[in-house]
Amino acid sequence: MQFNHVNLTVTEVAAAADFFTAHFDFAAVGQTRDNFIMLEGEGGFVLTLMTAGRAGPSPYPRNFHIGFFVATVAAVNAKHEELVQAGRTPGDVQEFRRAAA
Repeated sequence: MQFNHVNLTVTEVAAAADFFTAHFDFAAVGQTRDNFIMLEGEGGFVLTLMTAGRAGPSPYPRNFHIGFFVATVAAVNAKHEELVQAGRTPGDVQEFRRAAA
């Protein structure tokens, strides 16, 4: 079984979609609505974004995050700088290395 998508609830679907398409090479697929969009990323991974609905937003757990595997630390630093230059406020770069298999 292959894990192939995740759904995130967001306050502003269009703004969140713009972020992922502009900075992480996702592309919109299928029909989009004000409260829902499906984005496809590298390797066919699907990210759906939707508003919380009537129940209202529920906060993500404190340590919730998303991550991407990259080839080099330099690639992480370059993406961090891109986000800063775009007026975003990324956290500090942290380096984690996967154990060799």
